[in-house]
Amino acid sequence: MGVGGIAIYPTNTYERSFGIFAAFVALMTFSTLVSKMTSLMSSLNKLKDEETEQFRLLRRYLIYNDIPLHLSQRIIRFLQHGYRIRNEALSAGNHLPILDLLSQSLQGCEGLLLMWISIGY
Repeated sequence: MGVGGIAIYPTNTYERSFGIFAAFVALMTFSTLVSKMTSLMSSLNKLKDEETEQFRLLRRYLIYNDIPLHLSQRIIRFLQHGYRIRNEALSAGNHLPILDLLSQSLQGCEGLLLMWISIGY
């Protein structure tokens, strides 16, 4: 094993054992790091795929039920905005379980409520 341009060689069994142990620990640490990164990327891809599937099904539903194009676009934009706000709130840890008790119409205003909470009202 060497560092930079200097070659360092073990001279006895203890140094050789330490070198093998250090190389093994480095290998395990690097493998764990790569595994975690792969797992995180896979989770992100799964979340994105779920979002894409939900909006694909929504578009299909709107077309199937002959919803006018202008109204369909407004619905999709509104839901995309709500989806983004919800994901930002969840990732920031701003989800308050008590807000689940609000009526459906008031839950539509949850993004506004979360904005007020974040600026300190």
